[in-house]
Amino acid sequence: MKITIHSLAAILIFISSCIFSQKTNQTYTDQRGRKQLVGKSDRSALMKVPYQNWYQPRYEGYSVDTVVLEKCRRGLEGVTVEVFMGTWCGDSQRHIPKFYKIVDYLGIGESDIQLTNVYDFGQENKYKQSLHGEEKGKLIHRVPTFIFYKKGKEIGRIIQDPVASLEEDMFKIVNELNPQQNFKIVTQLAEMLEKAIPSNNEEFVKLSKELEGLTEDSSELNIYAYVLMSSGAMEKAISVFKINTFLFPEEPNVWASSGEAYEKNRNSKNALKAYQKVLELEPENENAQERIQALKLEIQ
Repeated sequence: MKITIHSLAAILIFISSCIFSQKTNQTYTDQRGRKQLVGKSDRSALMKVPYQNWYQPRYEGYSVDTVVLEKCRRGLEGVTVEVFMGTWCGDSQRHIPKFYKIVDYLGIGESDIQLTNVYDFGQENKYKQSLHGEEKGKLIHRVPTFIFYKKGKEIGRIIQDPVASLEEDMFKIVNELNPQQNFKIVTQLAEMLEKAIPSNNEEFVKLSKELEGLTEDSSELNIYAYVLMSSGAMEKAISVFKINTFLFPEEPNVWASSGEAYEKNRNSKNALKAYQKVLELEPENENAQERIQALKLEIQ
């Protein structure tokens, strides 16, 4: 195909417009009427109202562990950091100012940090997603998430909260000392589901047994499943909700979440069974009562 100078110019203009249209520090209004950042951002936005109200005092009030950070320096060559956060998120508000205080002490350049904000739960079908899909394929289910790369290869991450401290965890990551990581069950299950999604109860039971002991909290998988559901990965989301019911069969909330997913996927029969299980565990649950009545009418 012959490309003329005019058509080439048009293509270049189109590409340029796409690149420059992805502005940084864009905002949206949440359900409470508050402005929140979304998409690619930079620190300058956090230093302005309303975000400076939590950023500035926590940045100024944090004393870095200089002893640990001095040991960090020798592992910093070639390291870049990708940070996913939410200005609406209490954990992000606690840890992001500390992270930047550490960054400044170590002299890490702003160009070596990519900061991206994600939507909150109230934005339908956008939960923990960014403006232009920067989170895709990166297993972002909790914020903040700090992903460390060395020469382009991921070498570790801090998810929501550090295991020891930000300084200690960073030291182990940049020196590739195989640090512990929170939410192991999510990482392991995500890898399993990439290989194969269970197709029957026997496979679900087997998978659930492999995951036993990796968490004592049903919210770890529940939140991950909601992130999947919001992104449109319904088959995986339903699988995660179902696995959670095997791991925590006595918790009404995991059954209610499973019922919600089945409803969204227009599987009324399985949704009904899930809500009936909620009532079995919690007879006064009004939401389950309402959903059961509605689903029975649909099935008739």
